[in-house]
Amino acid sequence: MAMSDVVDKITDNTAPSGDNTVFHMGITSSDTYTNVYRYQVKEFSNAVNWKYSMKYKFRGTANAPQALEFPFSIYTGEQRLEMAMQWVSPIESGNPRWRVWGGMEGYWNDNRPNGEAYDFKQDLAADVWHSFVMTGKIKDNKIYYEKIVSDDVTFKIGETYPGVADETETMTVIAFQIDNNYAGTENDVYIDEFSLTWDETSSESFARRKEVSIITGLIYLVFVVFL
Repeated sequence: MAMSDVVDKITDNTAPSGDNTVFHMGITSSDTYTNVYRYQVKEFSNAVNWKYSMKYKFRGTANAPQALEFPFSIYTGEQRLEMAMQWVSPIESGNPRWRVWGGMEGYWNDNRPNGEAYDFKQDLAADVWHSFVMTGKIKDNKIYYEKIVSDDVTFKIGETYPGVADETETMTVIAFQIDNNYAGTENDVYIDEFSLTWDETSSESFARRKEVSIITGLIYLVFVVFL
């Protein structure tokens, strides 16, 4: 598969942070359903409480992505513990919704482990800023999802999924992914206030927190195409 992409910082006087600078992540040309994934590697933490948050917007309905993915992973040396959500756009099936990542092999879920539908329906408009916050716990080699808040709409997850066997060295990985659509068209996503916060003491509060931002410098951003 083929892909050309762009990544830079641009001026945008609508930036939620108020500093008029946002991170631009885009696909300039692509085969159908080719994905662009950018990530930042940070030190390993055995914290319990985690919070992933960002502001974003995507360009034009005609060029809407097939989906957007909001993941982070904890590699323990034996397990990959990944907490992630996927927003599926109307261009995919006419059914815009949020899906939850989890399972023994790792996959996107429309249903809870008991078979009940999550039913997290939400249509997101193009060319306007959206907010996303995901919270949960990681402990005992399991991922405990709590909820996401998307544009002030709360979707309560309340489910637990196992980690996946993985001997990658210990680290924390923050990421974002654009899934290109059936037409392989140009995609543009703009990102602001992107951060991952965790409790360094592994207690049940955020009294002592550590926060990192993926938008601190392009040197940390790596381009990967999934074939």
